[in-house]
Amino acid sequence: MHRSKGMIICFGIASIATLIAVFILKVSVEPSKAYDLSLAVFGSSLVAFLISIVEYSSSKKLDMQLFYYEVMRIGNIMGKILYFDRGISDIPKAIESYLDFYNTDLSVLSIAYSKLDFISKRWHKETISRNIYHQIYDAKREISNDIMIFDLYKNGNFPETHCISLLENLNHRWFQMTQLSNGEQGSIPMKERYNNLMNEAEKFRCSIYGQEYVPCYQSMARDTEL
Repeated sequence: MHRSKGMIICFGIASIATLIAVFILKVSVEPSKAYDLSLAVFGSSLVAFLISIVEYSSSKKLDMQLFYYEVMRIGNIMGKILYFDRGISDIPKAIESYLDFYNTDLSVLSIAYSKLDFISKRWHKETISRNIYHQIYDAKREISNDIMIFDLYKNGNFPETHCISLLENLNHRWFQMTQLSNGEQGSIPMKERYNNLMNEAEKFRCSIYGQEYVPCYQSMARDTEL
């Protein structure tokens, strides 16, 4: 997208400049070689400008699709993080679910994000960064200290009781308890962080294909514009 965007700007400016030159030469002097040359340059610049727009549109869609697929790949791993219920849940499995997410490679996501370079304000990159890209990196960074302790526990160098406390603390940061519907008593854990990310990913997907956005998952967070 960077190259296509640069070409659009370059040939757009050239087209406007040569059009002005053609108009000035047309009204101020008799037809001359300078006028013919300006007209030819304008025609060439305009054709190149239109080709750049087509190339940009194609490149934009491909780059957005790559970013979306990476977000979904990572989101699927995030969605497998387990809620820990003391006395019921398996401690190693709960720990492993966080380790799997933390160890997920984000290099392709970073490359895909770096390729996004929009012209229209509708595709504002800062919004995508805030709602999707940094949500993933922030989630990974926030559990870095917990991951170190989990690694120690796996190697037999940290007590299980402390890991239980960490997992219960992570419950509060990654899940929201939601009351059961249809008059049933009790509540269930909702994957708040995962739900937020998937809703933003769906919003992004709709923006690629020009579809109407409908939230996929229940979320406590306020909806945002992409």
